[in-house]
Amino acid sequence: MQSYDFHKNPDKEYLSLMQHILENGIERKERTGIGAKSVFGHQMRFDLSLGFPLLTTKKVFIRGIIHELLWFLTGDTNIKYLVRNDVKIWNEWAFQVYLEKNQLQKKLPRYSKEWTEKLEWFVEQIKISDKFASEWGELGPIYGKQWRKWETPKGQIIDQIQNVIDMLKNDPSSRRIIVSGWNVGEIFDLIHDHNHAPPPCHSLFQFHILDGKLSCQLYQNNRHAKEEMT
Repeated sequence: MQSYDFHKNPDKEYLSLMQHILENGIERKERTGIGAKSVFGHQMRFDLSLGFPLLTTKKVFIRGIIHELLWFLTGDTNIKYLVRNDVKIWNEWAFQVYLEKNQLQKKLPRYSKEWTEKLEWFVEQIKISDKFASEWGELGPIYGKQWRKWETPKGQIIDQIQNVIDMLKNDPSSRRIIVSGWNVGEIFDLIHDHNHAPPPCHSLFQFHILDGKLSCQLYQNNRHAKEEMT
């Protein structure tokens, strides 16, 4: 088995991956139309006892990351919380649904001046009106729904995050301490409709306790577009 240096600097680990993609990645089409180079199955490892591996070689919106993760963990799927905390990551997805249902998508070409002005209006309405947010801020069965309110065919609701906490406390040797965001029955439409909120990139993560130490392995679907590597 190949040994691994867990003390590797997170920035060097990330930059090494970027260099690997530039040199060995294969050009492929993807949903944004930008184009990307891609490799499959690359793994990075970090020892969190040495600190949080926050990158310093690129700008990271850490406040947005924290609010988004809290949003996921509460099971929320409405952008109202994010908007009121000035996190814009998901605004366009809800806005696109609003445009389509009001037959405005052709009248307001994406990223045009008129589109941008309407988006600003839309976000302000989400911020100030609970009724508007309830009607137009919902993104559907994305992260929070799958993590905290996974629905079974029998109508049961499974809270995967609470299950993980309970198993870590009561059955730490289990190999089934897993959270899956890939609910095929609910995300099929999301995968095939590129104008709506995408299915989770954090598709699955598993916790493992060995020798009193907690580890987490995350499987993430990601893209490395050209402009992100320059």
